Amino acid sequence: MQYSRLRYALIVVLFLLLFAHQNAWNLQRERFHIDRFFEDPLTYGNHTGQRFGKVVGVQADTFDFNDGDKVIRIEGSGVVPAVLGETILYVDYRLDGRMVLIDYHNYNYNYVLYGLSLVAFFYFVWLFFREWKLTKRGFRDA
Repeated sequence: MQYSRLRYALIVVLFLLLFAHQNAWNLQRERFHIDRFFEDPLTYGNHTGQRFGKVVGVQADTFDFNDGDKVIRIEGSGVVPAVLGETILYVDYRLDGRMVLIDYHNYNYNYVLYGLSLVAFFYFVWLFFREWKLTKRGFRDA
């Protein structure tokens, strides 16, 4: 009995620490915003970072990238747009205000996986309510 409480307390403490660490990491990461880089590249430039979104148009030496807020022009060649999915870019933010591509990865058919997950969710709900009926006092066996 005492060991089960200790294990439960340890799991709760580890969960809270993981939650706090993840939130602190996200706050650190969100401190850099793309608008600040375009307004003052001398202050916010000279580092590398990642962007997640969709490749909109590809030209010879540049391509346009939609990261959700705006469409950004990035220098780099050989980029192939993702098929029914999104792309993650590893970008170098230069002091002169340019964003230069270092590497990228396409998540092809990501939207198909979202659709399959939605179908599986509705199938689960259908099976659940086939087995259980909702009453005023909770669920009862169908």
